[in-house]
Amino acid sequence: MIIYLIFCLLFLFLILFLRKKKVNYFIIITFSSVIIYSTLLFLNHIEKEELEKKIEKLDLNKDGFFSKDENTEELKILENELISDTGENMFILFGLPICFIFTTGNVLVFYILNKVYHKIININ
Repeated sequence: MIIYLIFCLLFLFLILFLRKKKVNYFIIITFSSVIIYSTLLFLNHIEKEELEKKIEKLDLNKDGFFSKDENTEELKILENELISDTGENMFILFGLPICFIFTTGNVLVFYILNKVYHKIININ
């Protein structure tokens, strides 16, 4: 939850910086969505490779097959994690719309805060 809040704050500062450069909101939302989507796919790929490396370490004779001696409870758990990664498959399909909704929400919050700030400034 804390990482999410930090990420949102960094994102709001990025929006502030880009808006000072007169970048359109649509461009901010589009590029931010693609960047977040690509980053999450990359991090998921790295996590999958680390899991495969852990499984390879359990292959004692390095033949690519697991004999009865190598078939441990730890191997079963790691194989189950590798095989049952439905979230990654679903994220490939639905991740970009989810990232688009996330960035649109953040930009909307920034837009509202910016309007409130300018109204307070104009009142004084």
